[in-house]
Amino acid sequence: MLTGKEALELQEKLIIIYKYISQERLMKKFYLDGLEDSLTSPKMDSNLLVKKLIQKEDAPEILKESILALEEIKARFNISEKATDFENIINQENLDYLCRRYGLKDCREIEKLDLSKLINAI
Repeated sequence: MLTGKEALELQEKLIIIYKYISQERLMKKFYLDGLEDSLTSPKMDSNLLVKKLIQKEDAPEILKESILALEEIKARFNISEKATDFENIINQENLDYLCRRYGLKDCREIEKLDLSKLINAI
């Protein structure tokens, strides 16, 4: 079982990953249609958990459900008032702030996010 603090940390890390995936898919869709092979992607070999997650076709849906579930856990621990709107949850924190909080220059460094301890707590 996760503590409130662990739920908050996991939720913030999942938000970073969600925003990374959203940005990458939007960029590919609008700007690089047909040029995907020429894109450079961050190396994810050092973090297979994150690599597997972002490669899933339904990754945004998985992340959305997880982020909403973690919001309920946080509310039970009085970490925050439960937000019901997904957009409000992911936009509560500035992405640059979240990245710096977890030692990332930007969301392209998601391979540096350590999720193993938190996933094991679940």
